[in-house]
Amino acid sequence: MTVRRVVEESAESRRTLDREYLATFSTPSGLKVLEDLEKRCFVHESTAAVDAGGRMDEHRTLVNEGSRLNAAYILSRIERAKKGE
Repeated sequence: MTVRRVVEESAESRRTLDREYLATFSTPSGLKVLEDLEKRCFVHESTAAVDAGGRMDEHRTLVNEGSRLNAAYILSRIERAKKGE
């Protein structure tokens, strides 16, 4: 198998999975879950966290950022499928 063939198959597999993400999150239930993820995973707000003393809580901030990255990953797969990329 050539490198080109492997890349083409990989791209097609990615597009197929992108379409699966879109199909999953386009249902009424999927839209509700996606909305909840956006709220809970800091999609539209800062991931920075402060402790009770008003100091930056680096550990909590990193956990929050990890949550945001997962939600952003899902949203990017959906967007690519919508664009047909």
